Amino acid sequence: MNKFKSIFALCCVPMFANSFALTVDELKIAYQAQILRVNHEKEDSLDKLRKSYLKSLDKIEGSYQKSGRLQDVLQVRKEKELTKSKMWPLTSLGKTAPIDLKNGRRLYERAQTERERKAAKQLISIAGKMEMALKKQIIFLTKSGKIKEATAAKELLESTKTDPKLVEAIDFMARVGQDGTAAPAYHLRRFGDGIEVVVSYDKSGKLSMDSPIQNVIEITGAKKERGTTKAKNLGEFVGAKGYEPDPWLVYSNDLVSGKTGALTMTALRTEPSSKTDDGQLGLKVMIPPKPVNPHATLANALPPISEAGSYTVSFSYYLPTGNKRISGFAWHHGFGALIEGKYFEKKGRWTTESISSRSLNEMHHLRLYMAFEEGASAASAAGESVFLKDLKIEQHAFSAYIVAQYDKQGEITGLFPNSADQKKLILGGSFVPGK
Repeated sequence: MNKFKSIFALCCVPMFANSFALTVDELKIAYQAQILRVNHEKEDSLDKLRKSYLKSLDKIEGSYQKSGRLQDVLQVRKEKELTKSKMWPLTSLGKTAPIDLKNGRRLYERAQTERERKAAKQLISIAGKMEMALKKQIIFLTKSGKIKEATAAKELLESTKTDPKLVEAIDFMARVGQDGTAAPAYHLRRFGDGIEVVVSYDKSGKLSMDSPIQNVIEITGAKKERGTTKAKNLGEFVGAKGYEPDPWLVYSNDLVSGKTGALTMTALRTEPSSKTDDGQLGLKVMIPPKPVNPHATLANALPPISEAGSYTVSFSYYLPTGNKRISGFAWHHGFGALIEGKYFEKKGRWTTESISSRSLNEMHHLRLYMAFEEGASAASAAGESVFLKDLKIEQHAFSAYIVAQYDKQGEITGLFPNSADQKKLILGGSFVPGK
């Protein structure tokens, strides 16, 4: 039996029971062997769990296939792919997942959490015994005059206590309960609509885009709640890549009645419920005599570039064929930032369009400017028009700020009701580097 096998055999008896008989190097090998054993047992257990879950998914898929439920079959197959990839935690199933799949996922996640907790508890126990053994060795070696060996034992003790895997296990035990529910991490405010949520650690005990969220009443000084979100996790709430965002509907108006709300007109005249040549109704927007900088503005509609947000502007328009000076129009992010570089110039029929962009500058307003034929001026286009209807603006990717922070026991350790004091955790749907 070689030296490693001898040391590994020691691990089968109470851990470090005879630590004085071992050198510091032997203690290290014994500790590493124990860690390897725990990890091996966990992976073996998880492999069996995955195989069992995959068998149940096969049965569910077969049932859906016989019933002709194509979409459900595809969702089950995606779940099987994720399971085979050993992803943990698994990505959200989504709102349309069938009940059998949801129930199966729930049982699988609970079983995996139990195995993760068991392994984490064992690692913490082994590390505790190692710490006690090394502390005894340090005292023993120092008294024996073996200062070099005692120093090596001290260094090993420090490296053991700061081992990332151990820290991760401690955090996991503190943050994730036996039922898979996790402790709260932050109370966040979403930039733009100001909706606030509490975000918890995910099922692996980490803060991620899969971390679950819960709506809360705002504590940033608002008189009433600004609204709620349908998002179930952080990724959906902030519009992270790969997640279906819960957008902020900034503005939605058919415009036909002429009640434009926050959409204001400068040096433009409007006629509600006007008929186009094909008999359909829209909001007629006309150039008046002697116009000065004619445009339409929707304030507080778009995210500034410092928030790295994204948005979509959708609408329908009609350009009369009788226009001689107006060639079309364009949407701008603030002044001069043409969204998608597009002008809208189709004449004689209603056209539905949608344009999307990331923040282009520090301004927050959406503007509409007319485009004119070469050499024509706004004044020369007096009486000409554009028809609009069904204008909608949505923001999809957001920044999020820390309103409160929680400790491992779920107690608030920092409260920042003043927005000026709130630090940014998410920038445009991604974690701020270093967070």
